[in-house]
Amino acid sequence: MIDEALVQKIIEEEINPNYTIFKYYDTEPYTFIFWKHKKYDKDDERGMLIGVGPVVYDKNLKNYTVLGSGSNNEHYYKHLPDNLFAEYTIINTYESIKAGILRRKYVNTDDVDRLCQIITNGWGYVDFDMYYSQDYDIKDHIIVVLKDKNQQEELLNFWNEINYNYKRLSATEILLWKEKDV
Repeated sequence: MIDEALVQKIIEEEINPNYTIFKYYDTEPYTFIFWKHKKYDKDDERGMLIGVGPVVYDKNLKNYTVLGSGSNNEHYYKHLPDNLFAEYTIINTYESIKAGILRRKYVNTDDVDRLCQIITNGWGYVDFDMYYSQDYDIKDHIIVVLKDKNQQEELLNFWNEINYNYKRLSATEILLWKEKDV
């Protein structure tokens, strides 16, 4: 059996004290213990950490290991199904993007990127651009560059639907708020 108190201590000491046990996945040789931010949803960029994997309990060795990007973990990951986090599968539709934003009460940078891909039927840095300005907090704002007026209106219509603020900075640049009450 898993010692939850010990796993939580490992998470707090080796990953970050703002994270907690989220989900277990049991296999014959290992139990995988996934974590998430205590305050933010699993798919909220404010709570994501890059390079740190789950805590793994090895049933034979009776020890815990924190997986990370700096080591070869294939022998662990081959025991996990591809659809383990199917509820967080990204679907590029207006409704799925909108639903994620409204559930999280926050706009991920990826939401803006996917939305602009739909609007322009294209790719970033070719058909549209996004950037952060030193004049605005990266956590609260993002700037989108769209040259086509119809595409700008489509973006602003979406922003009005979710009832978030925006500001036109120039003929091609739009400042978007990532939280409703900022």
